[in-house]
Amino acid sequence: MQKTKFFICCAGAGERWGNYLGIDKQHIAFGGETLLERTIRLLGAYTDSLPALVDELGRFNANGARQLLIPPTNCIAQTLYHTRSQWGERNIFLLGDVFYSYKAMGQIVNGERNLCFYGRPHESLFSLGKYGEIFAFTFTQENFSLVEKHLGRVIEEQQKGGRGKLWELHRSLSGQSLSQHVINLSCFELVEDETDDFDSPKEYERNRRRYEVLTNPAGMRSSLFLLFIKICRRSFRLRRLLTHYYHALLRGKPRRARTIRVPIQKYNSARLRPAK
Repeated sequence: MQKTKFFICCAGAGERWGNYLGIDKQHIAFGGETLLERTIRLLGAYTDSLPALVDELGRFNANGARQLLIPPTNCIAQTLYHTRSQWGERNIFLLGDVFYSYKAMGQIVNGERNLCFYGRPHESLFSLGKYGEIFAFTFTQENFSLVEKHLGRVIEEQQKGGRGKLWELHRSLSGQSLSQHVINLSCFELVEDETDDFDSPKEYERNRRRYEVLTNPAGMRSSLFLLFIKICRRSFRLRRLLTHYYHALLRGKPRRARTIRVPIQKYNSARLRPAK
C-alpha cells in the first residue's frame, strides 16, 4: 500500500475575503468547528499521519496537523510547487477554505487514480455557487516530473497575467489551452454535494444558514432541510444520468472517451464531447 502524504493549502492573501469578521476564511465555523478543524477531523478517520498546513506566514496551527512553511506565493500553483521536497509516494492536496462532506473526503482519500482532480464543472444547486470548483488534487510518485513540469508552465503563465489556479493546472495536464474550460474525465472525478469553498463575504452570508443547519443534527431532524439536501443530490444524479444517456445514445459516443467542455463565459451549459 502506498504511503500517502496530506497537504492542506492555506497560503495566499485571501483578498476577496478581506479579513471579514476579523478572521481568516479557514477559520469560518459551522457547528462550533472551523473549516480547518473539520478537514483535519475528517482526515483523521483515514490516517494517523499528520496533514501539513501549507502557509508562508505560519498563521495556522491546529491540533492534529503540522506546519509546513513555504516562501511567499502569488497563486495555488506556486504553493504546490514549493512543497516538492515534501512529496511522497502518494500526495493529496486539499484546500483550507473548503467545507468537505463525509462522502467527498472518502472519495478523495480512497481514490485509486495515479493523478486526479476532484470538483464540479458547473454551478452548485446546494450552495448556489455559479461556477465550477476544484476541491482537491492527487498524484503519485510516478507523476512527479509531469506535475512539476506543468506547474512550471502554469506559474510562467501566471507571471504573464494568468491566474495560476488548479483549473489551469488541470487544463495544462490535459493538453488544452489554459484559457479553455475543459474537464478531462480521465483525470477528474465529480464531487456533487454540499462540498464547497468560501471565497468572499457574500458567499458566506448566502450560505451561512444552510451550513449551520447541516452541521446541527438536532436541527436537521426538526426541519425540512434534510429533504432539501436529498433533493439536491438526486437532482445532481439525474442531471448526470440524462447527460450520459444523451451522449451515449443520441450522440452514439462511448461513455469512457469524453471530456466535458464548458464555455468560459457560459458555465451553465456544460456539454459532452468525445475526447481527442
